[in-house]
Amino acid sequence: AITFRKRVVADQDDGQTSGAGTAVATGGNTIQINATKYGLFRFTDLDIPVNAQVKSAYLRVYSAADTSSAANLSISIEEAGNSSTLTGETGVSGVDFFGSVGWTISDSWDTDASYQSPDIKGLVNAALNAGWNAGNSMLLRVSSTSGNRTFWAHEKYDQLRSAQLI
Repeated sequence: AITFRKRVVADQDDGQTSGAGTAVATGGNTIQINATKYGLFRFTDLDIPVNAQVKSAYLRVYSAADTSSAANLSISIEEAGNSSTLTGETGVSGVDFFGSVGWTISDSWDTDASYQSPDIKGLVNAALNAGWNAGNSMLLRVSSTSGNRTFWAHEKYDQLRSAQLI
């Protein structure tokens, strides 16, 4: 069994956007997830072998705000064997996301604390079946069906509190 942890390692690999066709903001300190904005997290140079079967996978994020209200988030993954760098101008036009894992949050969140999603292995395994090669990149999208959360972006603390794929 192989266990790895991979963080967002560059400013242009996380951001927020209001939807397809709109610019991706990759320069801020935080990523806001709410009814009109969703977050994007790109994990690069993943050394997962071709034909691997992932047994568990999680998204770990760090809260950038105290939040006491409940939230229902949804995580999906880009339908591609290798995700491109996020660019502010092109946004995510033409990017197809598939699958969905619900993340129901009923507890309060504290600033700077880390929080882990439910298991997203089904999403990761589906991406591995879409023309995957070791060393490729994956892109996750986090959206909200109700409530909101704010995560630290790579820009704020470099890699110390950037999103992590476990």
